[in-house]
Amino acid sequence: FGYRLILDEALSFGVLGPNGKGLHEAQGIPISAIDATLIDLGPALGSVGGLCLGSVEVIEHQRLSGAGYCFSAAAPPFVSACALEA
Repeated sequence: FGYRLILDEALSFGVLGPNGKGLHEAQGIPISAIDATLIDLGPALGSVGGLCLGSVEVIEHQRLSGAGYCFSAAAPPFVSACALEA
């Protein structure tokens, strides 16, 4: 049908599922069945920023379309270190 499944894990990441991976883990949906997963690092990790996971095609489109926004507001180094450690 020409659709994409985009899952917003903003409030479920770190909370739902046996390992805290979010709604897809809690419901048993394979990550490969989701075209794009959006994660906000604020609610679960107390951090700044977020990320988008997906197929190479989807991520390349995001990277090329959002080039003007990339690195326009970088996270403070201590926040990045905390997110990596968590």
